[in-house]
Amino acid sequence: SVEPTIVSLTSQTSETLNIALNDLLYIKADGNYVEVFCKQNGNIEKYLLRSSLKQIEEQLYGHQLLVRTHRAYLVNTEHVSEVNGNTAGYKLNLNGLTDVDIPVSRKRIALFDEALALTQH
Repeated sequence: SVEPTIVSLTSQTSETLNIALNDLLYIKADGNYVEVFCKQNGNIEKYLLRSSLKQIEEQLYGHQLLVRTHRAYLVNTEHVSEVNGNTAGYKLNLNGLTDVDIPVSRKRIALFDEALALTQH
C-alpha cells in the first residue's frame, strides 16, 4: 500500500500539526487564526492554528489537490462532492459535510476547475 502523504502545518507559535493529506478537508481563515478541518476515524476534527491562510498556503505549496478558493478558504479538491453556482462564483459541498458551503470566488474559478480536473481520474 502507498504511504499516505503527510503535510506539516506550522503556526506562528511554532506548533506543528501533522496530518495525512487525504484527511485534510479544508482550511478556513479566522482573524489571526486558521481553522483546519480534517477527517479522522470517521469524525470531523477542527484544529486552530495561529497563522495566516497565506502562510499555510505557502507551506502547502506544490500539493495540487489543495486550492485556495476564496480569500478565506483553502480546499482539498479530493473531497469535493458537489459544485453549485455559476460564473459569479461557486459553492462547494464536501464529502461528509452537509452543513458547509465553501465559496469559490469568481477570480479563482478557472484555477479551481483546473485542480478539480486533476482529481477526477
